[in-house]
Amino acid sequence: MIFGKTQQSGEVTGKRGKIAPIFKKGTKDPGSYQPVSLISMLGKVMEQVLLEVMLRHMEDRAMI
Repeated sequence: MIFGKTQQSGEVTGKRGKIAPIFKKGTKDPGSYQPVSLISMLGKVMEQVLLEVMLRHMEDRAMI
């Protein structure tokens, strides 16, 4: 039911992903951070489902 609503609305949740700076390495200057999008668990599950479906589709049609 949740996935059906998600497909109809085109949104995973009512909120957008949150961007957080994550420290990579080196000195603590702004260039040492990379932006990372923090999305809900439902968003991560939907990404995996879509990835698997798309890969299966492309493999079935010998696109990759």
